Amino acid sequence: FYYKALSSDIDNSTKKKFGLSLEQMIIACQFNFRVCNMNTDFKWTYMFYYGNCFIFNSGIDYNDKKVPILSLNQPDSMSGLKLTLNTGNLYGSQNPVGSDIDGMKLLIYDQDNIQ
Repeated sequence: FYYKALSSDIDNSTKKKFGLSLEQMIIACQFNFRVCNMNTDFKWTYMFYYGNCFIFNSGIDYNDKKVPILSLNQPDSMSGLKLTLNTGNLYGSQNPVGSDIDGMKLLIYDQDNIQ
């Protein structure tokens, strides 16, 4: 609890340094047959337990400006969101397989539930 309360006093630019950046985490991204724009297609947020979190297609860009919601021209497995992700960390740790120290959590949910 103490560390969680402490993190609320830290400014966002410092929090962003606590984990992988968007560019370090996402090796490749494609949606609707186009390469993702890291500045407009993702919103950054910070969660104490997970660190840096990136929300795709929230209607808010990386700089907290409103942007149009993206939609598919043809909903199928070829045109949907495709990600190649780096699950390592900044410090090159050698944690054992199955460790929850390195890695990420990927959540997929309905567009109407984005907060």
